[in-house]
Amino acid sequence: MKVVRQATVPQYANYKRYKRFLREDFSYRCAYCMIHERHYGPLSAMSIDHFCPKKLFPYLQVDYTNLYYCCGECNTRKDDRWPTEKELVAGLRFVDVCQDEWAEHLELRNDVLNGRTRAGEYTVQHVQLTRDGLRERNRDLRMKEEDARNE
Repeated sequence: MKVVRQATVPQYANYKRYKRFLREDFSYRCAYCMIHERHYGPLSAMSIDHFCPKKLFPYLQVDYTNLYYCCGECNTRKDDRWPTEKELVAGLRFVDVCQDEWAEHLELRNDVLNGRTRAGEYTVQHVQLTRDGLRERNRDLRMKEEDARNE
């Protein structure tokens, strides 16, 4: 999945006001673990991530193109992390679903998200995409889909 942004959104001084637009742009899924909001919990559990952290890039705090729809768990784990210059040169960075095809960098194998590229590995490590709760959710969703196909 590659996110295509809406053509026009209003300008807001508070980034939280963009949430309804982000929901649609990100197809109601977390930008990192791809969990759909209906499988994550109440809408209030979904959050807005500053892809380039506002602590390091304060001028992007309300820039719509820097805002990503994500689950609270991924947002908490990513936090203000950002690769160093040395890491960037080595190809270590967060997968950017607005620029990259998610599946080129990440794959779901045995209910666990794995990196396929250096960027994918960096994202898995720093967003902790192998965490137990996410693995269990992936397994439960897979089993429900298999049951639905078998009915």
